[in-house]
Amino acid sequence: MTRTQALKNQKKGNTYKKNGLPDFSVLGHWQGMPIPPEPRMKIIRRLARKFVKISVYIGVPLYIFFHYFYYIDIPNSCYISIRPSFISFSNLEMKRGLNLLKQDLPENYLKVCANVNSIDPNFGCGGFGGGCFFPNEQNSTEKGMIAIGTIPGNAAKTAAAIIHETCHAIQYHEYRAFNEKECYTIQDEAYNKLTRK
Repeated sequence: MTRTQALKNQKKGNTYKKNGLPDFSVLGHWQGMPIPPEPRMKIIRRLARKFVKISVYIGVPLYIFFHYFYYIDIPNSCYISIRPSFISFSNLEMKRGLNLLKQDLPENYLKVCANVNSIDPNFGCGGFGGGCFFPNEQNSTEKGMIAIGTIPGNAAKTAAAIIHETCHAIQYHEYRAFNEKECYTIQDEAYNKLTRK
């Protein structure tokens, strides 16, 4: 069959049978001819299934990463990674503490954002409710990491502990000696303000 004959038959609505079903392969050989409706829908459904699979494979890991292991506040340029905690599972408690600071103590919150780039929520350093500050050893002017042993279900104590260790980070960046009295004073003031609300 020539190309011209195939086009004429298509315009007339003629169909070709193969095993009792429409056979579009006769027309499909010609370049530029439209894809018949049924195969077109199959292609669309196949592409849709692929899109869903790709979205799941990429979207789920991204959601888990940013939900549990990263704190982002774009308007305040606050980006803090949160290390995995397989013992106390307190990653979300850290985020609750940060959100509490953002809402009730914005000045302290901005100091955290400016001096801390990572939080370790495991309680190995300082025990529950305590913490430590670890400066950036490669570049002392860069933000450091703090470790906070959270008390589950007490976002105010977590927030106050974050402020305490941020106080040590500020002392370090200002080349001052570590002063626990100063940091405990700031921590207690913050906790009292948070619990009065």
